[in-house]
Amino acid sequence: MRTWWCCRLTPEQKGQMIGIIMREAVGFGPLDPQLKDPPITGIMVNAVDDIYIERDGKMLRSRVKFDDISQMMNAIRRMAATVGRRVDESSPMVDARLPDGSRFNAVIPPRRSVARPSHPASSAASSSASTTSSSSGR
Repeated sequence: MRTWWCCRLTPEQKGQMIGIIMREAVGFGPLDPQLKDPPITGIMVNAVDDIYIERDGKMLRSRVKFDDISQMMNAIRRMAATVGRRVDESSPMVDARLPDGSRFNAVIPPRRSVARPSHPASSAASSSASTTSSSSGR
């Protein structure tokens, strides 16, 4: 057994680790096994932990989950790119037919904007400024 990084891995563990790294680097992450499963004819990604597969004409919730939003976005963008599509904030939904004929649907979450509440003093100052300007015009 060889030492790899700081851990001892069996050949089986090393193979699994290489598979995970390859799926993340050039594949579609945790969706790869579903894409290779012939009875699955569609995948719908709604969120990191909200993924559905179509099997035998029925939509079923998948147990597959992404680790985080970054992993999900990378997989979605790669899938969309394989059919010449893009997914981003300006085009947050994709409905595509993959090269193997299966359907792929994804909806990415909107960017969260930070709402800054106005300070009461600033709104009072602006209302008094508008009052002053309107009364000075008389």
